[in-house]
Amino acid sequence: MNINFPIEKTIKKRYSVRNYKEQAIESDKQKAIESFIDSLENPFGPHIAFHTLDLKSGPTAQKLGTYGLIKGASRYIGATITLEPMALEALGYEFEALVLYLADLGLGTCWLGGTFNRQSFSNAMKIEAGKIFPIITPYGYAADHKHFK
Repeated sequence: MNINFPIEKTIKKRYSVRNYKEQAIESDKQKAIESFIDSLENPFGPHIAFHTLDLKSGPTAQKLGTYGLIKGASRYIGATITLEPMALEALGYEFEALVLYLADLGLGTCWLGGTFNRQSFSNAMKIEAGKIFPIITPYGYAADHKHFK
């Protein structure tokens, strides 16, 4: 994993974004994100599989089931594991590195563990049966205003 951004500074500026602009992410940023995901590794051993989803924002995104907590997001990243010792720790390690990388790029994220419909996202992301799918994050540019929830 190649972390070449200021981690402490990024941690301090990062916050959970629940309301997103309907603004496309530049192709060079998207390629950098894909490259970063490919480089992820962890000191615990288990393999983490990342899954991306690109939707049109609006009603389709809402139908996937974020229970009204996320508005305007059209891109999501999820992670799956095979249940084995240290798998959840490995997932947390890699997922947080990814979230911090996205923050360094100027993109907002929000960890969703208990507030997303796993079945609808599993279908949309084509998750293999038998995989544990504990977490997703929307990502994109934060809207200028926050919604009430």
